[in-house]
Amino acid sequence: MYIPNEKCYRALYFDDEAEYAEYIGALTDRINSDGADFVSLNNRGVARFELGEVSGALDDLMAACRLAANDATPFLNRADVLQKKGDLREALEAATEAIRIEPATCSGYLTRAGIYEKLGDLVRAREDTQTGERYKVA
Repeated sequence: MYIPNEKCYRALYFDDEAEYAEYIGALTDRINSDGADFVSLNNRGVARFELGEVSGALDDLMAACRLAANDATPFLNRADVLQKKGDLREALEAATEAIRIEPATCSGYLTRAGIYEKLGDLVRAREDTQTGERYKVA
């Protein structure tokens, strides 16, 4: 399977589990040859999460976050997984780190707004939603 490795993805759209398995296998080969390949770690984490492998997804995304000091995407993905797992405080930390890395994009603010809403902090949720909306590309 040919895998372009130019960017971290937020979601994948494969048709079946076999495609995910092939993709995960190819990414694992890349990671085994270059343990500092945060893009492959991020993308394998996304694939694992979409297959329901939450623990493996979090392991991959945490490793990607440690290596990706200037890319917010692994932090946003980690926030999404933690949020869906119910670890809202850790999800909030991950989303806040994504905003620190890339403060002029809407994704971090909108992700964090959703977490604040689930935590019952509607004032902060509204503030982040408004900030995120200002950064949306028309």
